[in-house]
Amino acid sequence: MSGHRDLDGNWVDETTQAKLRNKLSPFWNLVTMLSNDDILDKLLASDKGRALIKSSVQTCKDNQQIILDLIDETGK
Repeated sequence: MSGHRDLDGNWVDETTQAKLRNKLSPFWNLVTMLSNDDILDKLLASDKGRALIKSSVQTCKDNQQIILDLIDETGK
C-alpha cells in the first residue's frame, strides 16, 4: 500500500487518482524532453542523455498496464 501519514500520524492510503498521476509523470517528462529542441539536442549529444531517454521510455512501457488498471479502477 502506498500513502502517507497525516498530521496526527494516522496512515492515509493514496487515492487511485494520486496513483494514476504518479504513474503518468514519466510520460509528461518524456514529452517535455522530446518536445524542447534545446533539451533534446543536449540529450542526444551524450551517451548519458540517450540512456536517460531510453530509461524514460522503458518506465513508460512498464507503467502502461498499471495505468490502464488504474483507469479501470476509477470507473468502478
